[in-house]
Amino acid sequence: MTREDIIAFLGDHALLRGIPAPELRIAAASIEPVSFEDGRSLLVEGDTGTDCYFIKRGSVQVSSRNLVGKTLLLAELGPGALVGEIGLLRSERRTATVTAIGDVEALRLDRRSFELLAERSPLFHESLLLTVRIRLIHRLLRKASIWADIPRRRTPRLGGDHGGASDEERRRSRSGRRRSRPLLYGRRGARRSTGGRTAKGAA
Repeated sequence: MTREDIIAFLGDHALLRGIPAPELRIAAASIEPVSFEDGRSLLVEGDTGTDCYFIKRGSVQVSSRNLVGKTLLLAELGPGALVGEIGLLRSERRTATVTAIGDVEALRLDRRSFELLAERSPLFHESLLLTVRIRLIHRLLRKASIWADIPRRRTPRLGGDHGGASDEERRRSRSGRRRSRPLLYGRRGARRSTGGRTAKGAA
């Protein structure tokens, strides 16, 4: 891929529209075309983030471990997607692993190029912030939920399976208690004997 191809790709990208050509050229000078074979990792969860990638061709899988150590598939992304931006924006370790699905071609941006694009394009920066917020919320909900992989049809019986009563069993129990409740009082107006005296019953 030539430098002109990189500039054309950046100029056509929705996040980078409006950036003057001279500034795109400055950023493109530090952008490196890279390729990944099927199954290779572009990013690894927990690593320090020093770069990010625009996916040029092919698809990638985004995954992360939840709170009980199970790997969850979070997304599959195709051409035009940007990955690794969370670590650069927040100066934190990688929050997910990104793996190539088949052969992948990408453009690698180092921190300097990334910050230049973010500084020169308010739209790029604002769109990135919104994307990061949405991704972090989505990942938090997926990773925090221990029920994420349990089929919906199984959840009503969880209580019964672990020794508790099911909904149907609780309904039958309540119905039985209502039918078997002892009659403590007589019908309104009825009279009963109370130790030799007579008294009116109460409802």
